[in-house]
Amino acid sequence: LSSVDFFLMYLMGEALTFIVCILIATNYSSSFSLESAIKYFIVSSLASGFIIYGIFWIYAITKGTSFIGFKTFCLYNSNNTNLIISLKLPILLMVLGFLIKLGSFPFSIWTPDVYEGSPVFVVFYFIVGLKTVFIFIFTRILFFVFSEFHFYWHWFLIVAAAGSFLFGGFGAYSQKNLKRFFAYTSLNQLGFILLGLLSYSFELSV
Repeated sequence: LSSVDFFLMYLMGEALTFIVCILIATNYSSSFSLESAIKYFIVSSLASGFIIYGIFWIYAITKGTSFIGFKTFCLYNSNNTNLIISLKLPILLMVLGFLIKLGSFPFSIWTPDVYEGSPVFVVFYFIVGLKTVFIFIFTRILFFVFSEFHFYWHWFLIVAAAGSFLFGGFGAYSQKNLKRFFAYTSLNQLGFILLGLLSYSFELSV
């Protein structure tokens, strides 16, 4: 969590994802559990692809993967409009990858199925542990690394926040399965967390 390097942050997130995939599939007698593990692995792999592609793109432009190096590069090249704009797409790819990993709207279709097929202790680990870690990393990257690019990525957060608390709230209302109910309520809570991030003052992150 205290990493100051894009690549180390990525490795830590992937280690957590791999552990969760194993935990989901611990109920070997249930084909539904194995299906949920495979589904989570595929979705996480897609999200990881966006994130690592964004990291490699940033490395190709800035010749480094450290947070401080990225901030320094943007500071020294602030007058080079074309170079700064070229960083927009890799940043948006990383934001997209984290939103998929968090299971926010509109990338939340997989969450009820994965929650339903997981053991109960894994469901609570999803809600309390895993999402907390990824939200912490996501917040740190957005406001202490990509703060100069907030005009580009804050629109992603607006859509994700509004859709998450609406889709999560209405989805939870009609659920009869407790695990699926947890999936939709956690999505609803994620929407309010993202809404809170949108109210952050960028004057404090400079």
